[in-house]
Amino acid sequence: MESKKTCYFKFILNYEKPYLPVFVCIISLSSCVSGFDNSVSGNDSFCDSCNAQSAMMYEQFYYSNDSSYLDSSLLIINKALQKCPKSDIHFLLNMRKLSLLSQKREFSQMLLCLDSISLNEIMPQYPYLQTVYRNRILAMQYHEVGDVFSQDSCLKRVVIELGTYLDGHKSLIDSLLCNENDASIENSYIDFPIKQYFY
Repeated sequence: MESKKTCYFKFILNYEKPYLPVFVCIISLSSCVSGFDNSVSGNDSFCDSCNAQSAMMYEQFYYSNDSSYLDSSLLIINKALQKCPKSDIHFLLNMRKLSLLSQKREFSQMLLCLDSISLNEIMPQYPYLQTVYRNRILAMQYHEVGDVFSQDSCLKRVVIELGTYLDGHKSLIDSLLCNENDASIENSYIDFPIKQYFY
């Protein structure tokens, strides 16, 4: 079974698509915000509450298209990141922050956020992630200013990185394709880069 990190990363990497958050827990905003002054650093219940609350705010943005929900979610995340150093929650919050910043078209801030995360250490089975993610963000940034040449250059680097990774796992892919079980690829870790490559 995939870890919570892997599942959430698969969701968040497609941040340009209007997906609702994968999980939503309804927790009072006041309970999270008030915790910023009184919580102990790294407190599990505080961190979990803020994680769930930022997800709820993000979901409300998709329902209402009200950008104030993005700002509220980002505020919660930024404060929680200072108080929640434990790896799982810290990772999830940063992933959601990247998605929020993409909605706000704040690409320079996305790059800074990405630089604060060591994706290769967190998900070593996908060593290409840091490079691919950076180039996708840069492609969005160039698209925003109408620089088609630079945008395409970044996207080509993404394709090359993913193609190189898949070439190195050709024997696994071939064996899965020969499997009569249609779910064999989907249940394998190789499913993620395959979908990225053709996306």
